[in-house]
Amino acid sequence: MKVILRIIYIICVIQILVSCSSTRYVGDGEYLLDKVDILSDNKNYKASDLKPYLRQQPNFKAFGLMKWQLYVYDWSGKDGRKWLSRQLRRVGEAPVILDSALIFQSGDELRRFFINKGYANADVNVGIDTSRRKKARVTYRIISNEPYRIGQYTMNLEDPVIDSIAHLKAPHHSVFSSAFRTFSEDYTPLVKDSALFDRDLLDKERQRVTTLLRRNGYYTFNREHLSYIADSSAGNHKVDVDMFLRPYRFEKPDGTVVDTTHHQYYIKDVSIVTDYDPLTLDMDTLGKRDSMYIGNVKIIYGKNGRTIRPSVLRRSNFIMPGKLYNERNVEQTYSSFTTLRALRNVNIRFTEVNESDTSKLNCTILTSPAKTQGFGVDLEGTNSAGDFGFASSLNYQHRNLFRGAE
Repeated sequence: MKVILRIIYIICVIQILVSCSSTRYVGDGEYLLDKVDILSDNKNYKASDLKPYLRQQPNFKAFGLMKWQLYVYDWSGKDGRKWLSRQLRRVGEAPVILDSALIFQSGDELRRFFINKGYANADVNVGIDTSRRKKARVTYRIISNEPYRIGQYTMNLEDPVIDSIAHLKAPHHSVFSSAFRTFSEDYTPLVKDSALFDRDLLDKERQRVTTLLRRNGYYTFNREHLSYIADSSAGNHKVDVDMFLRPYRFEKPDGTVVDTTHHQYYIKDVSIVTDYDPLTLDMDTLGKRDSMYIGNVKIIYGKNGRTIRPSVLRRSNFIMPGKLYNERNVEQTYSSFTTLRALRNVNIRFTEVNESDTSKLNCTILTSPAKTQGFGVDLEGTNSAGDFGFASSLNYQHRNLFRGAE
């Protein structure tokens, strides 16, 4: 107990000694931003959740007790060209001078945050106290008021295929692993009746539907093709929300812009290039290289020959000809190829194939070989019964010993 009291006593003494110099480099007519308080009547959001929206915050406090970096900066001399002053200022932190413009911008940011969360009538009052000599204390008082809630949420996507995909349920799975639970969350609507009119949540719902569509063939689809119509005419702080589908817009070679329906893409041909070099590789000459088919996937080798067994490359690929484009398969292919230690970089490209009956994509998986062999030397000190010495070891690594990227 005595030790704890001594520590507290020492901290208090140091605090008193250094507090007098915390405004050493605060000029006349300026104020050190000493403290910021956020007082809110909304218990759903803590002050720590709201601080990232502040444009200006006080100097850092070590362990929440003392502004050590500010004090170190203040210990530097007036002449910043001296070596000691430069080092102290490099380690320390310059005083944060109150900027009223940034303070009121922070108030606007906080109000905008609550509006996005459904509190359209939120009020944020900013108070600045400069009664202490050269120090300022800022207080943000937030009154959230009654929020708006979603009365009825509907999807009016008008395209029967897209609408059916957007309403897909998670597939049945007997083993509820954490990975499957994460996957099944994409099938759970985020927006529900009586929920807060949270614009951030509405944006996440757009992304959820977009993810489902990109996993079911819609290669060109993005979340900007989904929008909302909000109707608050019912009153009682209720908002009816309707998601609708925007057409696919593209530009013709002659410069005219055309709106059309969205369509699904199928994979036509899949090729894997084993020695891609962006500086020397000519995509038009790939047909002249040594190549082979394993199943319906084409493996194209380069000047180094068949350094990796085709079966290894085939197993790492999840993008199959004849199947619908699936963004999840693309992600799995990236992940699988990056585990092959004999490869350094992986780049998957898709090119559209103009066919009248269906929309198709050719897929080219470009891989760059890594350095196959490597040596390393480790050197470490030793101490055996007071006798000092050193030990060394020589390491050899081969990343493709049996042509399987081992």
